Amino acid sequence: MTKTPPTPFYDQVCPRQPLNRLLSGRSCGAELRWATQRIVATVLMVLCILIAALRPVQAADLQIAEQTWQLGDYVAHANAVRTDFLAQEVADKFEIERSNEKALVTVSVQKADGSTPTGPVEAEVRVTVTRSEEETAENVEMRTHRADEDVYHLGVLSVRNGESITFNFAITPEPGDETYRFGFERYFFTD
Repeated sequence: MTKTPPTPFYDQVCPRQPLNRLLSGRSCGAELRWATQRIVATVLMVLCILIAALRPVQAADLQIAEQTWQLGDYVAHANAVRTDFLAQEVADKFEIERSNEKALVTVSVQKADGSTPTGPVEAEVRVTVTRSEEETAENVEMRTHRADEDVYHLGVLSVRNGESITFNFAITPEPGDETYRFGFERYFFTD
């Protein structure tokens, strides 16, 4: 019983061409290039998947996405991030202490045409938070800042490592006819 040796890769791609012609690129080059490109693309795809799977999820990746809500004729933008993510110039400008144990809550309200914001509006903004290990809500003191035509509402609160905080917002745009409520939950990591 004679065993047949396995067919080399180049013979599978171009079985009718001698090895020296195949390697010289004078014939069957397109098939070899196509097969090589498929192998390289597959290897690169597997590497990208492995890198993505092995890369640890950073807390910053989870906390940067801004939250947006359509509220009748208004659009509200809100976010909460650790204050150590702020650039020093921004923290100084708004008198905010940069710390991995403090979070900044930001809110802005804009008049909207459909879902497209058309301009900032004054609003009364109230924020309460409920921490994962507590059942009572606490108020966050919000300050209003104006820059050119923009209006921002900012508040700072303390956070602990691994803490989940539920943010609840009550926004009353001027002239104050209706109050809109929304919220989100955010996890904070201080390590």
